[in-house]
Amino acid sequence: MDSQVTDVEMGGDETEETGPIHLLAGDCGDLFQEIRENNKVSPSLKRYLDEYSDRFDSWASFLGIFAGETASLDYRLRRHQDFQDMVTRLLDILRRNLFACRFQPSLSFMIHCFPNEKN
Repeated sequence: MDSQVTDVEMGGDETEETGPIHLLAGDCGDLFQEIRENNKVSPSLKRYLDEYSDRFDSWASFLGIFAGETASLDYRLRRHQDFQDMVTRLLDILRRNLFACRFQPSLSFMIHCFPNEKN
């Protein structure tokens, strides 16, 4: 009987099987969590972060970004480079903005980022 052993089971790096969308979305999710856990974040900013983090999680779940094998968004877009590029660019923009927010956790920074939002 043949048994197939994956890299993860052998203690290898599981990111070898993941694509750029999965990796960028994972970074964004980690940054959302890190910022939400920051004690220096004001309650007003926490409200925004909770809302946008929940929206991000819903979006990622709906598109199957973290789904396995052939169900993942990376796999489904593998032959559609333009769409894959668009999603990776948008995720990269989100990641850069979250990274900046991580080091500047103030409501004034968020007001600058979202000028049309009301408190």
